[in-house]
Amino acid sequence: MPYGTAGQHAEQSTGLDALVSLTKMCHNLVEAAVLRFKLLTTVLLVCKGTIDLTQEAFSQIADPSAGKIRVEYTRSAIAAYTVTDTISPKQSLNDNETLVSANEIFELGFFSPSNSKNRYLGIWYKQAPHRVVWVANRDNPITDSYGVLTISNIGKLVILNQTGSAVWSSNISSMPKNPCLQLLNSGNLVLRDNASTSYYVWQSFDYPSDTLLPGMKLSWNIESGQERYITAWNAPDDPSIGNCTHKIDKKELPQLVLVMGLAKKLRTGVWDGVQFSGSPLSYQVLRPFIEFDGHEWSYRFERNSNEFLGTVITVTQSASVQILVLNYGSSEWTLLYSLPLGPCGSYGHCGANGICRISKNPMCECLEGFIPKSSEEWKDLNSTGGCIRRFPLECHRGDWFMRLVAVKLPDLLEIWLNRSLTLEECKVECLRNCSCKAYSNSDVRNGGSGCVMWFGDLIDMTDFKQADSNLDIYIRQAATEPKAMNKSKRKKGKVTILIIAIIFGMSILSLTFGCIIWKRKTKRREGLENKKEDIDLPIFDFATIAAATNNFSNASMLGEGGFGPVYKVETLLFWSNRKGSFSTGEEIAVKRLSKNSRQGNQEFKNEKFPADRPAMASVVFMLANDGAKLPWPKQPAFFIERSSLDVNSMSANEEQYTKNSMSIASFEGR
Repeated sequence: MPYGTAGQHAEQSTGLDALVSLTKMCHNLVEAAVLRFKLLTTVLLVCKGTIDLTQEAFSQIADPSAGKIRVEYTRSAIAAYTVTDTISPKQSLNDNETLVSANEIFELGFFSPSNSKNRYLGIWYKQAPHRVVWVANRDNPITDSYGVLTISNIGKLVILNQTGSAVWSSNISSMPKNPCLQLLNSGNLVLRDNASTSYYVWQSFDYPSDTLLPGMKLSWNIESGQERYITAWNAPDDPSIGNCTHKIDKKELPQLVLVMGLAKKLRTGVWDGVQFSGSPLSYQVLRPFIEFDGHEWSYRFERNSNEFLGTVITVTQSASVQILVLNYGSSEWTLLYSLPLGPCGSYGHCGANGICRISKNPMCECLEGFIPKSSEEWKDLNSTGGCIRRFPLECHRGDWFMRLVAVKLPDLLEIWLNRSLTLEECKVECLRNCSCKAYSNSDVRNGGSGCVMWFGDLIDMTDFKQADSNLDIYIRQAATEPKAMNKSKRKKGKVTILIIAIIFGMSILSLTFGCIIWKRKTKRREGLENKKEDIDLPIFDFATIAAATNNFSNASMLGEGGFGPVYKVETLLFWSNRKGSFSTGEEIAVKRLSKNSRQGNQEFKNEKFPADRPAMASVVFMLANDGAKLPWPKQPAFFIERSSLDVNSMSANEEQYTKNSMSIASFEGR
């Protein structure tokens, strides 16, 4: 081949290679632009929630030869800004990722308790992440930060550690065809089959931790014995299962109990159809529900208002049940109630056959008809030994029942229940059974229905009148026990008697003071009158009067009237301020008040005013004329009364005279 020809061919070959390279470069640039556009479109769609971002989507968008590192970097940036509440079977949730409910209230992810490096999968309120309300792997923590939550090939939820080993998995009864995991707005994590959105293959609400959320249930299946309950953490930095449990008591009547190990620490009292008979809680924040479907008893609560963002019931390691609320805009929970409330809230505080009264000091008392089992212990304020009967029961020999109103009914240790009996029929049944110690309605709705009877000791009773309890209980009393009103009625009777006595005493006291005041006013008025009337009266001392009447001798006595004896005095010595005396030479009469006389000062004063008495001429006229009518005297102490003597019936030796009655007054010296 000629040199020139060969050189030309070489030049043509070089130009063609350059053109091919340029074409490939342009193609790569176009491909990169398309890739960037697709990635940007994906970001926008994911942020709007239109599609789920999966590894498959990236493998379809990104060609490994077209910038794999750039694609992976873009994927992590997208994940950082993605908010989702769902995981599909081909997706997983890594340690640094979370699911958020659609209302953005609840969040699911991995966490470590304070002072711990262990990792757990949990749910919390997004606004307050430091309080976890549900934990999946409570007893199996992950010791590193490489945990992954995913859906297995058979549709189970699985938490894997760094080595790919399962540290926790969910229990499912059937394999879903197209499983999907979603965090609901209620805080419930559900695994469901997309083919049936209303059916949950598995849900976290069936496996509570230490917290009860609104809508979450505590339950007891009477047929299978299966229970749902909340259990305290073992420690503040250890969410493993502790020994304090809050659950439904497995009895014929529903009630909630707090148990530490095997010992009861708290009891709400039986459900009376409206509320728990011994719960002091106010239901302004939450509303409780007890339901029975023929197989299972369940308890749940709902928020009574939207005043708070969150309301939860939780159990603590210190054997208490707390009700917490979370305010809008706050990351701190507020304690609303902590049970038990005081000594009366603790189970069996007053022992068998005792009752705890919050308003009393000491709080514990024996029931009516019972006395302390150990008086010494009760004196030391130790009432756990309880009470025993004062008199033994005598079956069918006049036993009777004492009514206790508004109390927490005794624990359901030994009971008999019949929901169809009335209260009166319940009483008859209890009287027939010599072992029956008390009875009550089991439901307060519609005026009361059902019959529950207690056998054995009555334990954990509390006076909850302040909480407006609706149930009453009737306690059996021995025939020899005084059949009287119960203590509350007797106290009311005593109070009534005391009030009547006080009113009566106050009335008597007021009347006495009134009489005293009236007498004082009367004496004051009389004193004023005496001062006005006695201005010109001479004053004589008793010695002068006694000397003038010869010491009140009978020789000086003229007679005796209603006022007392009357003495004649010819010469009266007047006592003066200076020593000595003088005589007036007048004859006067002196009246001395008799001890037996009913007359006094007023009658004596009447003697001072002659114009108020009948004149002598009038008296003579009256004696001479039987039919004469005289004017009535002005003073009430004098009155007209004349006695005519039959002259023919008198003997010759008798002196003839007429006898006139008049009232006279005088002062007796002291």
